Amino acid sequence: MLTDTSEITLVTEAKVAAKHWTPASENGAPRNAPLLLVSDESENSQWSRFADDASGSGDVYAVWDVSPYTLVQTIWAIGEPASVVAHGKNAGDIALLAAKMAKGAVRALALVDYGLDEGDSPPFDNTICPLVLIRGRQSEIADHQQVVSARSALGAKCKLVELENCGNRAAEACPQDFAATVDWFLRAESD
Repeated sequence: MLTDTSEITLVTEAKVAAKHWTPASENGAPRNAPLLLVSDESENSQWSRFADDASGSGDVYAVWDVSPYTLVQTIWAIGEPASVVAHGKNAGDIALLAAKMAKGAVRALALVDYGLDEGDSPPFDNTICPLVLIRGRQSEIADHQQVVSARSALGAKCKLVELENCGNRAAEACPQDFAATVDWFLRAESD
């Protein structure tokens, strides 16, 4: 359930604009670590359906246009370790740098539509937390070769999932498959 929360206060007392989805009911079931959605786009509509579903087992937050340092502080503010889902190349690089800066703060990291062009490299080349790359097979944002290059550069532990009959913005284009993929990944990494 989307709440009216619009900012998170960091340890530096700076404020970060955010959306916050809370679990619909407190039925005594164990809650998952917070889930943090990161995008370099100011539109949160692409996450609404996914966040509504994901909030059934814990708090979900969405932030936009943050630096790696601000992302780490945001994770500290909402409670670490947090699982992070980042959409796009820029947001993916920010999430990777944040995971590197604060080892242990990021429990698991899903990069959506994240790819590398020939000769590019990720901000670091050693996966320090469980990592999955997710893209729609028909995505025009990151093509198959770019995502395969990213997977190779990020290390052997990095998983790659390409969703069939899905294009750009998998969370919006094929929400059920996307949600199932993220759920599978997070469950596998919590065992």
